[in-house]
Amino acid sequence: MPNMMYDFIEIKRIEDISKDSVIDVIGIVKSVSDVVQITAKSSGRQVSKRELQLVDKTGAVNGTLWGEEAETFSSQGNPVIAVKGARVSDFGGRSLSLSAGGSFTLNPDHSMAHQLRGWYETEGNRSDVKSISGMQSDMSRLTVFKTLSQVKDEKLGHGEKPDYFCVRATVVFFKKDNCLYKACPLEDQNFKVVDMGNGQYTCERLNQTFSSFKWRFVLQVNITDFTGEQWISCFNEAAELLVGQAAQKLGELKESNEAAFDQAFADANFAMYNLKLRAKVDTYNDEQRVKCTCLSVCRLNFREESKKLIDEIRQLQQL
Repeated sequence: MPNMMYDFIEIKRIEDISKDSVIDVIGIVKSVSDVVQITAKSSGRQVSKRELQLVDKTGAVNGTLWGEEAETFSSQGNPVIAVKGARVSDFGGRSLSLSAGGSFTLNPDHSMAHQLRGWYETEGNRSDVKSISGMQSDMSRLTVFKTLSQVKDEKLGHGEKPDYFCVRATVVFFKKDNCLYKACPLEDQNFKVVDMGNGQYTCERLNQTFSSFKWRFVLQVNITDFTGEQWISCFNEAAELLVGQAAQKLGELKESNEAAFDQAFADANFAMYNLKLRAKVDTYNDEQRVKCTCLSVCRLNFREESKKLIDEIRQLQQL
């Protein structure tokens, strides 16, 4: 790797490195999540995010790519990735931010990269190395795709712990009734407020009264694929991505222009997404039922999905 000096650290050693340290690391890209859109708390803007799992002989660690690098990253052939300036996080054990302020190279012409490739092809692809990122960021768990019929047939969500999975589905109906609520205006506080009818709004949880509020979503959405249908619950960030409108704007339309409010939902229908869901048994009116909650939303990128299918076909051809 000309003009670039590295001081690579074995993945296992990252456990002993303090949060926010900047390190160099090299590993095989074992698994990759889909790109998702999240809302940055600092700016309120939508930003692309993709998670990778890196492995070497000593362990596995999860890393995150951001922005354009997340959107364009290709994992074809489980490449070697050499990262300069990865930032250490303590989210879910230890994890890495791979592109914020750093840089990376795929399949570099470097002795350590050649050693890793040889190890992975001969034994590493079958080895069960320990992850230092913990269960919260288990890539193998979070990127498993299911059809909606499989979700029911496999009774996902019926166990003691929630089940996490992804589906590729189309939105067919939004339940607009009570899909918005008035919330505490304080940043990072989303408790419901009571309209006192005099221009004041009381948050009973915080025991405070405010002269304003913010609208937030709690939206029920019906999705379908070629095997079945499912109701899912979507909170603010996921709902805004599905509807394509900010909750604040929709709340204002609801009170001032009901036709435009209805049209916003009509325009958002029949779009296809990759959805990350959590399923867990919930008790309502003494009746148990499985509740599916949407954790993240990514509108289908047909070019990227086609590349993924081609990669999977090539892997099957090698069996």
